[in-house]
Amino acid sequence: MTNLEQLTIVRHGESVLNRKSLEQTGDHLFRDFLIEYDADWQSANSVDLAEELYQRDRYELEDEAAPLSMRGVMQVARTATAMHERLSQASRIYVSPYKRTQDTAVIISKLIPEIAGLELTEDERLSEQNRGLQSAYRNWRVFEVLNPSEKIIKDELGLFKYRAPNGESLEDVRDRTESFIADLNETADSKPLIITHFWPILAMRDIIDGPIMHQASVDQANLDLPSNAGVTLFENMDAKLRLVESVTANDNG
Repeated sequence: MTNLEQLTIVRHGESVLNRKSLEQTGDHLFRDFLIEYDADWQSANSVDLAEELYQRDRYELEDEAAPLSMRGVMQVARTATAMHERLSQASRIYVSPYKRTQDTAVIISKLIPEIAGLELTEDERLSEQNRGLQSAYRNWRVFEVLNPSEKIIKDELGLFKYRAPNGESLEDVRDRTESFIADLNETADSKPLIITHFWPILAMRDIIDGPIMHQASVDQANLDLPSNAGVTLFENMDAKLRLVESVTANDNG
């Protein structure tokens, strides 16, 4: 049972850290590391390459503070234009404490006059997974090679239940997201717009529409996953929210 007429979820546009991670994948040193990792992640060569990548590429910007990239700004603007009719119906806008979701909300509000006067409601339960110590590493494989005991623990528990030091598991993300959805159902906001992150979006789909988080934590191939500035739409059907569409942002141009 839900009081919501509809639920609209937008993933933030590409952040500067998303951009750096994409740039790393085309890097010669990183490709050499992947070859060594796949051959023997515990080899001396894997460790040396991982250390070199960590020293060169370690994040100097906190994940929460990362703004949108220029590409991310354009992604959000295109989504606001393409989804104007749906987004203009929002009764309230919820965001995570992360700068990239708040930047996304500001751009959408500026481009859609009908919701320009809505205040942003910040809720930490909409935050991306806190990866703890792993957040200092641009790539999870580099983290595993330089912290081998953590890889062993993760392999034993599985990604869904694994919790990096000082971080949280995907199961934790699902639990706090479920708490948010329960509270949302008790509000008078009939058409909320939620601007959040990859894993909280999958958690909402998991809670409302059926299992997807476990599968995504094992193998993301052939899954309909939330893209940057993508939109996930739910409608009230027979007093239950149903997934009606997952829209990938137009990233051309």
